[in-house]
Amino acid sequence: MKEATNLILMLVLASLSCQNVRAQITATQAESRARAVAAAEFIKNTPATATPPTASETESIAVYEKCNRAVVNIAPASTAEEVSMDVPPASEEGNGSGTIITRDGYLITNHHVLGNAEAARVLLHDGSSYIARVVGTDPSNDIAVLKMEAPDNRHFSFISFGDSSSLQVGRRVYAIGNPFGLERTMTAGIVSSLGRTLTTPSRRVIKGVIQTDAAINPG
Repeated sequence: MKEATNLILMLVLASLSCQNVRAQITATQAESRARAVAAAEFIKNTPATATPPTASETESIAVYEKCNRAVVNIAPASTAEEVSMDVPPASEEGNGSGTIITRDGYLITNHHVLGNAEAARVLLHDGSSYIARVVGTDPSNDIAVLKMEAPDNRHFSFISFGDSSSLQVGRRVYAIGNPFGLERTMTAGIVSSLGRTLTTPSRRVIKGVIQTDAAINPG
């Protein structure tokens, strides 16, 4: 009789244990389903609408859209023969940025970009390129003027000159160029000071320089 009682007790305990395991499995399955539903709801969640640009950002966008197509990359050639033979320059150290200033393809760049080159290859925003001949240089102000050799029916985007005499410290400044070969990069800052004097690495002194905190890197 005692053995029968023990057997019944063991069966009861086994039954309770199975029920407990089934309850744990059911709870785990329910938790997994809840997590799956939560994940599905998260995935279905509609992204928030992008915040409209501020007035300042709208101005920056407008400036870039208006001006970036007139910014070019300039790779100087040391001789006219080098250009006519379509031979790239031996080094990229002289590569720099330039700005188209007339519809028919005149552009300006820094004199130090060209060095003693008589011509350069100019790369435009759309990937097209033209040979440009040096029209004149002003080493004392680090300025050079070139003219692209392009078809007469090619009209270029250009930027008009402004009046620097009307500038004031604190005015907004934008710089667009090709720093380190990164085409048409824009940075922003302010006019930090006016009428500065700058001594170049070649010991030339340039007067009337506009100082800005906008990042301007090589290129």
